[in-house]
Order: sequence, then C-alpha cells, then structure tokens
Amino acid sequence: MYQKWEYKVVQIERNDLEKTLSDLGGQGWELTEANRPTYSAKHLCIFKRPLEEGNNHADQAERQGS
Repeated sequence: MYQKWEYKVVQIERNDLEKTLSDLGGQGWELTEANRPTYSAKHLCIFKRPLEEGNNHADQAERQGS
C-alpha cells in the first residue's frame, strides 16, 4: 500500500511566518512549497502530512456519494 497525504494551503503574513511555520510543524505539517507572489505581501505556503487512518476526506466523500 502506498502513503496517502493530506494537504494544507495557507497564506502567511511576513511578520507571522516563523511562528506559523513552527506551530504547523508541531502539528506534523511539513512545508513543501513557499513563495510570495509579486502582487501580495503574504507568503503562499503548501504543507503536507501523512494521512491518518480513518481521516481520509476523499474516501469519506466517496462513501457519502455512493
């Protein structure tokens, strides 16, 4: 079986960057991508972490739709 992931996309103000990264890291989130679009003062950050058994949102949605 392969590893399943859940993802989180967050916009973070420059002044809050270090604290937010530390907080999310403490929750098991790993930063996978970060950039600051030229039109924004916020950093766009994408995080991932292993999906816990029984916490698969895609599987839950699929079961509800069936």
